[in-house]
Amino acid sequence: QVPAENAVKLPQSEAIMEAIIRSSKPLPIGPADDTELCDWKRIDRIILQFSDPLVPWLRCRWLFFLLLELAFAWRIYALERHYFAVYVLAIYVLNQVLLFLSPATEDD
Repeated sequence: QVPAENAVKLPQSEAIMEAIIRSSKPLPIGPADDTELCDWKRIDRIILQFSDPLVPWLRCRWLFFLLLELAFAWRIYALERHYFAVYVLAIYVLNQVLLFLSPATEDD
């Protein structure tokens, strides 16, 4: 160890790097595990558990989607409000469906 009065002054970034190199403890990178409000990995696993068996049932999934859309449209019609929000939502859903159906790359 070099005495403090004989130590070379380093720029701040180099001093930080030197401290990191000499440190024996691992640096905490990212948020602490206990700060999350919910366990997203567990939620993803539960969703996959329910959605994976439905993969072969293509027509049933589209039929269920259309029934949900019709039920939502009927609810808006029955309440007689929120037409603008439904219009924006319909454009968004149409955009997502078109993005899903279009190929990711264009071959020339």
